[in-house]
Amino acid sequence: MYIRTRTITALNESQLNMWLANFKINGCPSILKLGALRVTVGRLDTNKAIVMTMFEDKKKADEINSSFKDIQKQNREFLKVEVHQGEVVVDMEAKNINNLK
Repeated sequence: MYIRTRTITALNESQLNMWLANFKINGCPSILKLGALRVTVGRLDTNKAIVMTMFEDKKKADEINSSFKDIQKQNREFLKVEVHQGEVVVDMEAKNINNLK
């Protein structure tokens, strides 16, 4: 599996809230329909969020990413976006904790 994270920093809380609302309704479902395995969004501060997206592999991540080039360009006009990516080495959920040996 492969993960790509984006840290989104807006100018203020209102701007981030508008972006989050739009991403929840439009961006997230689109990314999942194109083949992402999971999208998780967390608020880091009043004007900052992190988007963590899991993919089958880097090829799928790049394929999906290329579908959003225009939107990403527009977002970078009013948001600071930092991208980090790499291979998933641990992916654990609480329901699996009892299966550890």
